[in-house]
Amino acid sequence: MKVLYLEDNPFDADLTQIELKKHARGIELIHVPTIREALELLQQPNAPLFDIILTDMNLTDGSGLTLLAMVRNLGLPTAVVVVTGQGDEETAVAALKAGADDYIIKQKDYIKNLPQALDNAVAQFRKVKNRFSRPIKVLYAEHNAVDIELTLRHIKTHAPHIQMDVVKDTRNLRSTLEKATVENRYDVLLIDFHLPGEDILSVVKSIITDPHFEYPIVLITGQGNEEIAVNVLKLGVVDYLVKASGYLYRLPAILENAHNLLSLYHEKEALAVSEERFRLLAENARDVIFRMDFRPTIHFDYISPSVKTISGFDSEEIYAAPELIFDAIREKIYSFHQFIQLLNQSASPELVFPFVTKDGRRISMELRGQLTRDTKGQPAKLEGIVRDITDRIEIETKLQNRMHRLNALHTIDTAINSSFDLRFTYQVLLEQVLALTKGASASIVLLDQNLGSHTLISSLGFETPENDLKEWLPENPLLDRAFIERRIVFSREIELDEKLPFARLLQLEQLTHYCAVPLIVKGYVRGVMEIFFVDSEELDLEISNFLETIAQQAAIALESAQNFERLQKTNQELLQAYDDTLAGWVNFLDLRDEETEGHTMRVVDFTLKVCKSLGFSSKEMMQINRGVLLHDIGKVGIPDSILNKPGPLTDAEWVIMKKHPVYAYQMLYPIAYLRPALDIPYCHHEKWDGSGYPRGLKGNEIPLSARIFAIVDVYDALTSNRPYRKAWPKEDVVKYIRENSGTHFDPDIVEKCLTVLTSAGED
Repeated sequence: MKVLYLEDNPFDADLTQIELKKHARGIELIHVPTIREALELLQQPNAPLFDIILTDMNLTDGSGLTLLAMVRNLGLPTAVVVVTGQGDEETAVAALKAGADDYIIKQKDYIKNLPQALDNAVAQFRKVKNRFSRPIKVLYAEHNAVDIELTLRHIKTHAPHIQMDVVKDTRNLRSTLEKATVENRYDVLLIDFHLPGEDILSVVKSIITDPHFEYPIVLITGQGNEEIAVNVLKLGVVDYLVKASGYLYRLPAILENAHNLLSLYHEKEALAVSEERFRLLAENARDVIFRMDFRPTIHFDYISPSVKTISGFDSEEIYAAPELIFDAIREKIYSFHQFIQLLNQSASPELVFPFVTKDGRRISMELRGQLTRDTKGQPAKLEGIVRDITDRIEIETKLQNRMHRLNALHTIDTAINSSFDLRFTYQVLLEQVLALTKGASASIVLLDQNLGSHTLISSLGFETPENDLKEWLPENPLLDRAFIERRIVFSREIELDEKLPFARLLQLEQLTHYCAVPLIVKGYVRGVMEIFFVDSEELDLEISNFLETIAQQAAIALESAQNFERLQKTNQELLQAYDDTLAGWVNFLDLRDEETEGHTMRVVDFTLKVCKSLGFSSKEMMQINRGVLLHDIGKVGIPDSILNKPGPLTDAEWVIMKKHPVYAYQMLYPIAYLRPALDIPYCHHEKWDGSGYPRGLKGNEIPLSARIFAIVDVYDALTSNRPYRKAWPKEDVVKYIRENSGTHFDPDIVEKCLTVLTSAGED
């Protein structure tokens, strides 16, 4: 067995090669670390033919799934096994459904089991399964009443051709299948992994190995994991579906695929038993059943009569001129050679392509078949079914468009909730609108109700400079229709007076179609969202509803931004009123304490300069400013006889005077607005060595703002004249503060404070 091994981890690569030599014979292994080197090796003219490719999931230059897709696209007759150290359910399902023959997790002793896994993968790759189509009848095994109701309702609405019977446990599941006959058998089994009763894997295995019927099984679960996914897919389950968001929309296609696989197999069996029976069945089928032979030239051995219903060509026309089919699919498959290349990619090719019918209609077709090769490995025969999937494609397209619109609405909601910046929000909104409407450019123009003027607030997609847009876009006569009529206005082939600036804009931008959507807030039109197209068809109902929803969100964003601005203005006015009140308190204190007149405003200035030099934030400095203003507010509780005493205070008087920080705390703490500013009024008389008052705090226990203010307060007090003494010389004050560094003052900030204070004093 020749093995191409991709692994970028040298340790894992060496360990795997050593262990394979120990536990397996006859394995010829070539190791490469990257996808690029692997592809170079595989595409060489005389490249060795590998039986299997063993690839790690995560490589330095890509994913193992990328290599898997490339190998399948090249049509290499090689099995592929994906190995991963940290797998998950989604990756496991993706790997196996993408064509991997096995999916292995690097668990304990996995290398010892690797030779057997490689043999099984090669055998699986060489195994061929053929199935044909027949009508769909589903047995749904589910115990959750809500899931049953939602599923049946969804199938009835979106896939009425699928009939469902329900059982709620494994006992009833077995009983129902045992009563089945050839005439009333089910086409697909949809089974919940957590169905009450026996172990579900045992039940599934017994159903798959039933000698009477071959049921395709789709397993569904609310909480899947990687191990379950790998086990059930290896067991033979056709598909594995997790009840994630949107799974009901995927369910009909999954059931159809499972049914088609079984149908293809049964039709091939019928052909082998009796050609006549095959013809009777094929001639009554809605899908086209065919058998194509490539030797000596391409021709149809059989094509069912339903081909006329779908394509407009009858069977005899196609027998006589098979090139009619290739002419009809030339848009996607432009030559017979390319058709052969597409078939070579898989033994069971599946193709989707546009088809032009005999009367010129464009439809979508799906081909599922089984390829038979000659002794040289070249395609010899193709047997399969073709169906018209135009309706399904249209439904899927509509669902995708709805999902895109929901995602767009979510993106816009996120922008509105994350920012009050209207320009940012509207840019996100316009990006989503242009993406979904395929417009060339868009703008939002607001209306000032008081002035009656229009203002451009946001634009996207224009090549014209923004200054010109601000002048030209609001001067648009079509805006007034949306304002007055309060509805979406759509105009094709816009015709305006060429002298108008707006007409010039349309000409410069080569815009021909226009849509205006009013932004209505509380019954008033506050603006218009404009969308410009180079070419456009009439807006359908879904797009119109989407634009109306977008307009509502734009209006909500406008209202929220304006409310926020009003709230900010109100808060600023309220804060100013608070600060004016504080200033009034300070003036009152200065009137009471003539000795310290002007002291408060000076220390405010000094303290803020020091704090700014030390890197305090603006928010912190706002609270410090209030704290300094109120640092002596507690003195309102001190009698005038003590506060204005011209001489020294007695010990008893000092006891009363030292209570003013406590009075400040008692006054300010109940006021939540002033609580963050309490540090200075409450603590500015504390000392570094713990000898201060009112609480005897020591060192870093004292808030930093209070330590700074203590220095500023003493500096201003000593450099100012008082009734009982003259102001000290600044040199003496600086000397005094330095001498008390480490006792009264914080030694770490004394010099920084003095530098600012002496400089501010000179100014």
